Amino acid sequence: MADERKVTVFGAGIMGSEIADVLAEAGHQVTLCDPHIDVASLEVASRPNVSVATDIGEAAEGSSLLVEAIVEDLSAKSALFAQIQKFDGTTPIASNTSIFSPTELANLLHNPSRLLITHFFNPAATVPLVEVTGSPFTSAEAIAEVTELLEDASKVVVPLKKETPGLIANRLQAALIREALSLVREGIATEVNIDAAVTNSIGPRWAVAGPFEIMDHGGLDTWRAVCTRLFPELSVDTEPPAEIVTLVEEGRLGAKSGSGFYNHTLDSRTEALDRLRQSFQARRAVVGEHTADKDQN
Repeated sequence: MADERKVTVFGAGIMGSEIADVLAEAGHQVTLCDPHIDVASLEVASRPNVSVATDIGEAAEGSSLLVEAIVEDLSAKSALFAQIQKFDGTTPIASNTSIFSPTELANLLHNPSRLLITHFFNPAATVPLVEVTGSPFTSAEAIAEVTELLEDASKVVVPLKKETPGLIANRLQAALIREALSLVREGIATEVNIDAAVTNSIGPRWAVAGPFEIMDHGGLDTWRAVCTRLFPELSVDTEPPAEIVTLVEEGRLGAKSGSGFYNHTLDSRTEALDRLRQSFQARRAVVGEHTADKDQN
């Protein structure tokens, strides 16, 4: 019989460990399962409410939710699901993927109604957003139960009305990145210039108001003029950017390898994460004050 407070997270990488931490902080008894990792090396294992397992069946037993946060490889996910199904055929499975559609993953299961996507953002313990979507097979009960669980963990759940590649935030982010790379390629600005433009204008503004609210405040007549003039000028590239392809081929993968568009050290990575956490903490304080003022009025 499932214990509504027990949750199992499969995959003890960066995302899986942080998701386990989020759910444990919310009071769940979390089992972090990864058959391929040395449990003694996991810092998360020493945290309250988190235990570590290497046996998939043992980890899944009695859980009210199974979270899949392993590598973004369809064959690996298929193998995991095959193992889970030997021991459990009904518990909802929430995949953290942002690459595969819920229908693709549901087709790997004997009971496709149990599969949905809950896409956390890295770092999952800091960024509040979780995008939630199911396939046409997903049960409404599974989505409602998981949504309630995530909201109880202080996450901002954003549902999708239907599945789409990249979900919401990654599609928006990819559009900006495509245009940013185009501006560099055309010699209009450097990477440093563009990062400065974003972090000192639209970045902070989007932290408190989304694009539709921004358009309303700016005036839709103004935005009609902006779109009329700019849309024909924007990049419409459909291939992976050559700049990123080249850097990857050179082994320059960004912060995790020490270099990408910039050079990175352990100190600089820690400092960047600290800035991100402080930014979200400040935003939560502002949103909390705004909500309190509205409640009083």
